[in-house]
Amino acid sequence: MRFLLSLLQEMGGDLSDVRLKALMVIVSRQILKTDGPYQFVFKNGGFHSFQLEEDKIQLERKIILERAPRWILSTTATRYAIELDFFEKIALRELKTKWLFKSDAALIELCTTLHQDRIFDDRASRFFTIGYEGVSPDSYINLLHANGIKLVVDVRKNAFSQKWGFSKSSLEQILIRSGIDYHHMPELGIESAKRHNLKSDADYRRLFKDYVAHTLNEQTRSLEDLCHMLDNKKRIAITCFEADPTQCHRYHVAEALRGRIPPESTIEHLISCSPEQKKIDKN
Repeated sequence: MRFLLSLLQEMGGDLSDVRLKALMVIVSRQILKTDGPYQFVFKNGGFHSFQLEEDKIQLERKIILERAPRWILSTTATRYAIELDFFEKIALRELKTKWLFKSDAALIELCTTLHQDRIFDDRASRFFTIGYEGVSPDSYINLLHANGIKLVVDVRKNAFSQKWGFSKSSLEQILIRSGIDYHHMPELGIESAKRHNLKSDADYRRLFKDYVAHTLNEQTRSLEDLCHMLDNKKRIAITCFEADPTQCHRYHVAEALRGRIPPESTIEHLISCSPEQKKIDKN
């Protein structure tokens, strides 16, 4: 949160919600040209970050921000920008120089031009798989939107996560707010106890061989239900934790569906994070 607090402090310590979000988008996409401190979901003509929303709640609880619709920094002697790295300080300086006195309308106009949607054929029926390892809820939602996904099917046995935003109730709420439906199918999951001590490729092969032979073979009705959902929703993402689909049972769910869907329907495994992101994440 250090860049967020630095930006707010250097911009006067009191910003509207729209202005702060616009400035964060410009930092990420125009100045740093990376995902930046936050990812933003573009919907209904505006930008939203679920992670930023949660951070505001936490900062208000810590009395670092005042409880208000605006972003108002509480009085402090701390200079947050001192803790920024070299590139963050350069980005903040450029932001102040070029955008401090721009109108909200000008900021929003730039943000709109920076947003680029991936073009997809919304008519094509397709199953996707996606893991949330190494990504924020906003990055996850953006990848779903970029592929025109209408329904996320959660195949975790127990839909609980240490990652904020990915436990069942939180994920369902975030998806619905983003215009995507959610459905949990715990019968297609793997018991947590069976996933302990997976240290080698051979361990994973044994686990998934057992999963296919028993769980999937006993869940014909659930697989048929998924195919009916595809008829209705057209673009469905099957989700679990692991970034690498080959290390997750969702890959085998997808393979079991392959022979049940029409030839024109396809299956695509979305890769949501880099190996570097994966190393620091946990379920």
